[in-house]
Amino acid sequence: MNVIVRRRFAACAAAILMVAPLALPSAPFASVTLEAQAKPAAGVRKGYQPFRGYPDRFTFEYPTKDWEQIAGGTSSVLTLAQKKREATVVIEYQPLRLELAPNEIDEEFAKLELEPVTQRQPGATNTGLKLVEMGANRVIVIEYSRRGLMGQETVRQYSLALGKHLYRIVCSAPTASFGRHEPVFTAIVESFKLAAPSS
Repeated sequence: MNVIVRRRFAACAAAILMVAPLALPSAPFASVTLEAQAKPAAGVRKGYQPFRGYPDRFTFEYPTKDWEQIAGGTSSVLTLAQKKREATVVIEYQPLRLELAPNEIDEEFAKLELEPVTQRQPGATNTGLKLVEMGANRVIVIEYSRRGLMGQETVRQYSLALGKHLYRIVCSAPTASFGRHEPVFTAIVESFKLAAPSS
């Protein structure tokens, strides 16, 4: 099985398989290269706490103040909301049929992740796509603007393929205040990791 077929097969959950040619805006996505970010400091960040709601699945750090947990839905396992509802973080989960090697989380896989976003958000603008190293993970970052209930908002989706698990951490906030919440979004993604297997 070649690499491209492996990626498409791995990303297929249940009966969902994207096989149509990918139509993307040309200029921003001519090449998606891996970017390295500064390594986070060891230990729990000051002002943050470990999330332990699903100890058998994953953990991450989130602020000790002004953020609360909301139950998930069908595809989302958890939503975190800033108490004034100025920002939200939705964690979605999709099982993978095949475990991808780190070098398979690349430009091709990033574009496969972008495809359903462009289908679900046809009115999105200022769309960007990057592949970065955050913490111990290679992460696909998709960012776009859309019209929300409270006006223009920015959405940033972080896609993490970990073993046979694909987690999408979807962060959103009004465009005017997105930068104020960005450190929280970054901390959640950098600290996100799967739970250790039980003995």
